[in-house]
Amino acid sequence: MRQAMALLLLVAALAGRAEAHATLERAEPAPNSLVLKRLSGLSLVFSEPVDPTRIRIQVLDRRARRVDRYVEVSPDRRSAAVQVEAREVGVYTVAWRVISQVDGHPSQGAYTVTVGALAPGAFAELAGAERRLPPVPLALRWLTLLASLALAGCAMTWRLVIVPALQETGAPDASALSERVRAALTKVGIAGAVAAATGNAAEMALLIRQAADLAGGTAMGAVLADALGSPPGRLIATRVVLAITVAALLRRGGWPPLIAAAFLLLTHSLASHAGARGGAAVAADWLHLAAAAAWVGGLAVVAFALPPAWRGADPGVRARLWGTLVARFSRTAAASVALLVATGVYAAMQHVPAVRELRDTLYGLTLIAKIALLLPVLALAAVNRFLLRPRLEQAARAPADPEAAARTRRTFLRTVRAESALSLAVVLAAAALTILPPARNAATLPYQY
Repeated sequence: MRQAMALLLLVAALAGRAEAHATLERAEPAPNSLVLKRLSGLSLVFSEPVDPTRIRIQVLDRRARRVDRYVEVSPDRRSAAVQVEAREVGVYTVAWRVISQVDGHPSQGAYTVTVGALAPGAFAELAGAERRLPPVPLALRWLTLLASLALAGCAMTWRLVIVPALQETGAPDASALSERVRAALTKVGIAGAVAAATGNAAEMALLIRQAADLAGGTAMGAVLADALGSPPGRLIATRVVLAITVAALLRRGGWPPLIAAAFLLLTHSLASHAGARGGAAVAADWLHLAAAAAWVGGLAVVAFALPPAWRGADPGVRARLWGTLVARFSRTAAASVALLVATGVYAAMQHVPAVRELRDTLYGLTLIAKIALLLPVLALAAVNRFLLRPRLEQAARAPADPEAAARTRRTFLRTVRAESALSLAVVLAAAALTILPPARNAATLPYQY
């Protein structure tokens, strides 16, 4: 046990700490400003640290000639100073592109500065400036997030719900039932590990392609080393190792898969917007993911893994098992929902400082969509909690009508499966929020993406 924990701590430590979505916070001279003296340099400040080896800033005069000479990144990697030789009056365009130090997301934009006694320039709008979600990165982030939630949900539901339910029921064939459930969870774990490996490998490929685009004629070996050794690359590799570890430990049961799952979820929190806000924000994001795994991942286990595993059990034993399990899972789900709401409100306050930004930014609109998608899931959860759970508990205590108990069980499974299906859309919205820059950053300079 101690060796497993030490190994997991070591693997997780390789990921390091970093921030995400380095959007332009301010610049000197300011965008759209008029400068009445010779322009010899610019300073750009980003919301979080950027990769100094993959930063690109170009300053173009009105004839599209480059007048920038070199770029120097500050020690904290949040700002860049650009030496400029602007010999003429006129409008100069500043185009920038940087890479996040967490998940490798690129950010870019452009603005103008007018030098001399001319009418001030205007923001140079780039096509696609925070007006759409990139479909491929969104699909990959959705896949990796679903895989991690499913793996963590298996570990949490087994240890916190299924094992206590089997012990409380006191079924004569509890050992055989436990073995069948572990076999079913192992299948889910293998599928989750395959999905995690596939999605993260594809994200690594995108990271390498972005490094190659910025590296120009650099040798591919150096590009690969740069991508794999960057904080986003280490996080992706760590996530794959932990996903496979969780899947391998599910067969054994106990606490090790739950510990590995906790570190797996932590890799997502370190690569999220919370990384830029400090330790409290990372902890809140990790609790948010853990609550989602306990609820959404647990729904998948209850809806799809348990029914075939318990199909051959004695009808009376099966009724007691379902009654006890639903009661335990309902309490776990209620606590998870409360934690989701609390941490979600905290995150919203961190990333959407003004109500108007819910309407004016794509991040805010996506957050509204996530909340709207969550409402029908909560409605189905309420049906299970207040209508079907009492019936299942009554059937477990006094199974007078086995057929009625079976009908209630089938209705419960149908609503849980519908709840699980709808939660896929909620996770998709959550994945979109991890890709978009927060509203607090997007509202600063609208024409960047």
